[in-house]
Amino acid sequence: AATVSLFTFIRTFNKIASPEPWMPGVPLRVPVDENTQAMIRLVMPAVLSMWEDEDDKTVVTQLCSELRLIMKDVGPAATIE
Repeated sequence: AATVSLFTFIRTFNKIASPEPWMPGVPLRVPVDENTQAMIRLVMPAVLSMWEDEDDKTVVTQLCSELRLIMKDVGPAATIE
């Protein structure tokens, strides 16, 4: 539940910013706003750390699902610094 909340923060910050839809490709063609990027920088290291240490397959599945949703909203900005 805590990880879902962390991902929800990213999605909320992104929706508040009313961004243009992201366009596929790297480097980013449509960057996320600075507040969303700041939240990504805070959340993603924590999530990846939890992911590394997690043994419960259900939790890992939920992390993958949440990451997919974030990628749908902000594209590769979720994983590229």
